Amino acid sequence: MADGPEGYVTGLVWVNEPSEVPEGAISLRARLERPISGTWMGFVATVLDGPSEMRGQQIDVIPQNLTSCVGLGVREGYLVVYAEPVEAATDAGPRSFYEAIDYRPSEENERQRRRGGEQWLYPGEPATREEFSF
Repeated sequence: MADGPEGYVTGLVWVNEPSEVPEGAISLRARLERPISGTWMGFVATVLDGPSEMRGQQIDVIPQNLTSCVGLGVREGYLVVYAEPVEAATDAGPRSFYEAIDYRPSEENERQRRRGGEQWLYPGEPATREEFSF
């Protein structure tokens, strides 16, 4: 089933900025800092570039699609999140998170990867929740 970079179908953080950002979402340049224990793929990211009020801030992030087919991507790059945080359950109780949108690799990304290039260079289209409904 998995055919994207490193065996994942989609990824969250890419070297290059996605060209397609869904309505209600924002693109951020961010650095992944650490995982959040008690969550499924939750992590803390420092916003390096984006809306002025978010720059320099650390935000809590979870993938929109909570599935093992989603890869984190690169440690520092572009991440697209919905502008309004959501409440999600953790082992320590409810917590506020920004939901990250995962992207499929573009055709150019796959060509580069087959030639030995970086694995998370060029994002394609955003994935949808319906794709991961089982």
